[in-house]
Amino acid sequence: MKSNASSIRRIGLRVGVAIVLAAALLAGLFAGAVRFWPESHWQPRLAELEETYGIGILLQDIDFPPSFRAQRARYRLTLPFERASVLDRLALDLSRYPPDFVRSHLRDIVILRSLELNGLPYGGTYDLRAGRIYLDAAWLGDDGTQPEAMGLHHEFSSVLMHRYPEVFRRDVWAGLNPDGFRYRFGASSAANLRTDQLDLIGDPDIWEQGFVCGYGRLTLEDDINTYAQHLMAGRLHWRERAERHPALAAKMDLLKSWYAATGALPPDGNPIVDTPGANLQESRLQSPTALPSTL
Repeated sequence: MKSNASSIRRIGLRVGVAIVLAAALLAGLFAGAVRFWPESHWQPRLAELEETYGIGILLQDIDFPPSFRAQRARYRLTLPFERASVLDRLALDLSRYPPDFVRSHLRDIVILRSLELNGLPYGGTYDLRAGRIYLDAAWLGDDGTQPEAMGLHHEFSSVLMHRYPEVFRRDVWAGLNPDGFRYRFGASSAANLRTDQLDLIGDPDIWEQGFVCGYGRLTLEDDINTYAQHLMAGRLHWRERAERHPALAAKMDLLKSWYAATGALPPDGNPIVDTPGANLQESRLQSPTALPSTL
C-alpha cells in the first residue's frame, strides 16, 4: 500500500510540474506574440484615419500634460494585437463628424487600454491647450449596443464648449433646469468625484427633471457631455425617451441647435446616423422589479 501511495504521489508531482511548465510556456508564447505583433496589422489603418481626418492618433510613446500628475493619473497602453480593432471602433465614432470639422478642432486623439484619475476609472478626458482627447479604448465604437461606447462624443463636446462659449450659452442651458436646482460642483467634478456618483444610466425620475443620468447633475459641463454623447451616437431610443420626458427634449433641441451652429451637425440639427435601440441596463430599468443601479 505504501508503495502504491508513493507512486501516486510521484505521478501527481510529475503532472503538477508538467502543468506548471506548460502554463509558463503558453505565457511566454503569449507575451512574445503581444510584444512582437507586427505593426503591419494596424499601421495602415492608423495612417488612413490620420490622413482622412488630419489629426494624430497616438497609441504608443504618449506624452501626458503636467496636470495629469496632479490628478494621480494612471494608464495602460493598448496591446499591439488589439490595435486594429481599436482603430476600427475609433473610425466608427469619427464618422459621425465631417472630416474638416475634426481637423479644425482637434490635433490628436490618444487611445489607452485603461485610464484612472484620482483613483477612479475614466472613459476619457481632454487637454485644451494641446487640442487632444484621451480615451479608454472600451469607450469607443458606438453601434448602439454598448452603454459606455460614446466616449469620443462626450469629450469632444467639452472641447467645443470651451471653443465656442458664445454658442454654448451656459445661462441658457441652466435656465432649462428645475427651479432651485444647483449642480453639485461649480466647475470640474474630476477632483471631487466619488464612485457612488458614477450613475451613468439614470432612471425615469432623473429623466423627468431633464438629466440623462446622475452624473449629469454634478456640473453643467457634465450635463452637456451626457446629452452630446447621445446626440452624436444617433440612438433611436433616445427620441422615444424624449417624447415621454419634455425636459429631456428641450435640452436636446438646444444642443442640436448649438452643434448645427458650430458645423458639427448639418443645418437641420439631425444626427448623421441612427443606431439601434436601448441597451441592457435600460431594459433592466424598465422591468417592474428593477431597482435603479449605480455604476
